[in-house]
Amino acid sequence: MAEQIRQLELSAEAKQALQDRYQATNNRRWQERIQAVLLKGQGLTLEAISEVIPYSVKWLSYWLREYGEKGLEGICVWEYQGSHAHLRDEQQQHLKSRVSQTEYRRVQDVVAWVKAEWGIEYIEDGMREMLHNLGFSYQKGRIMPGKADGEAQVLFLKETFEPMKATLEAEDRYYFVDATHTPVIGYQWALKGQRPQVLSNSGRQRLNILGAYNSCQQAYVGFDSTDNINAESMILLYLS
Repeated sequence: MAEQIRQLELSAEAKQALQDRYQATNNRRWQERIQAVLLKGQGLTLEAISEVIPYSVKWLSYWLREYGEKGLEGICVWEYQGSHAHLRDEQQQHLKSRVSQTEYRRVQDVVAWVKAEWGIEYIEDGMREMLHNLGFSYQKGRIMPGKADGEAQVLFLKETFEPMKATLEAEDRYYFVDATHTPVIGYQWALKGQRPQVLSNSGRQRLNILGAYNSCQQAYVGFDSTDNINAESMILLYLS
C-alpha cells in the first residue's frame, strides 16, 4: 500500500505530551502507537517505522491519521471490550476488588471468572489491557520471613547450650539442625505499588532445605528437596 502520510510536524508541546503519556502508561499498544507518531515526527517513512515497530504500513498510516484528527485520545483508546462485551463501572470495581484479593497468576483465569460471574467473554489481550487500566501490573511476590523469638534464643544459650557445651570431650561434635521451607515465588497480578507478600510458612509449593551446622568447625551438611521434611529425611541427614 502506498504511503499516504508524507510529513508530520510535532510542536515541542505535542512531543512532550506524547512522551509523558508513553511514560505514564503500561499499555504496550498505546506505547507502540505513540512511538510511531514520534518516529514519524522525526521524518522517518512508514516503511522505516515498520522495521522498528512490527506493524504493517497500513496500520501505521491508520494510527497517524487518527492522531492527526483526534490527537492523543485518537490513538490511546481502551480496547478491552469485545464486540458485544462491556463491563459497567460497578462491574469494573468489583473485578478490581476480586483481583486485589485473589492470587491470579494467569490472565486466562481472570477471563474465566468474568465469564462465570457475568457471562461476558473477553480475549486474553483485552483482559490484560483492562487490568492495566484498572491499575494492575504483573509482579513477582516477596517473601515475608517469620520473626525469631529473641528472648527464647537468649534463654536457650544460657540454660541449655552453654552447660551442654561445657561437658563435651575433645572428639565430640555438636550440630544445630533445622529445616527451612522456602516458597517458590512466581508472578501474579497486583495493584501497582502493592507488591504481593507471601509468608515464608505459607502452604504453597516450597523448596525444603534440611541442614546441620557445627559453629566451632564451621561445618555444614544438608540437602534440599521439594519433598516433605519427615523422619526419612532426618535419617538421611544423620547418615550424611
